Amino acid sequence: TWGHLSCCSLRFMLRCGAGAGATSARRAVALVGQAAGQARTIYRGDGTVEALILEPLVLFARQRVRGDIVSVKGGTMRNFLYPKRLANYATPLNKALMAREKEILRVAKTFAAARAAGPAGPRDRVVKALEGVAVTIDAGAESQVFAICDALQGVAPVVPSAVKMPSARLNAGSHTVSIAVEGAATPATVKVTVA
Repeated sequence: TWGHLSCCSLRFMLRCGAGAGATSARRAVALVGQAAGQARTIYRGDGTVEALILEPLVLFARQRVRGDIVSVKGGTMRNFLYPKRLANYATPLNKALMAREKEILRVAKTFAAARAAGPAGPRDRVVKALEGVAVTIDAGAESQVFAICDALQGVAPVVPSAVKMPSARLNAGSHTVSIAVEGAATPATVKVTVA
């Protein structure tokens, strides 16, 4: 990759003593990165580089979160933050990608809040209709699941795979059975009396 080429060219130029030493080597690395269209390693005159934080961490005694841009020494970025995927180089491309990601998350949160506050959907209405309904089934029924579905047909259509019983067969007495409605946030609970 071009990042690998940048590091190799930097080492080569430092060993050979090309030009004015480290400063010209840093410039060469930046030019190689720009030729690739990303300008990955951009050192400032004081040997620092901008880092785009990817994971929450404590850096320089301050809590940093995803999207923060901090100035760090080149060695810290190259040897610690970047290899552990805690930060990425703050190039214009990476900054634009992070801004786009933040915008997508903001829109998603807005839609989630609107959905939570908005009117109940048809599936949630089915859950509300089923909630707290009490049905009685015969203890001698061959399939208790089908008996529960038949008893609930007057309230809402229920498929047998949606019925979640506490055990394979219910004994005589009162039991709480969950009805999972596809697409609803929570299942409905129904009181089933086996007589």
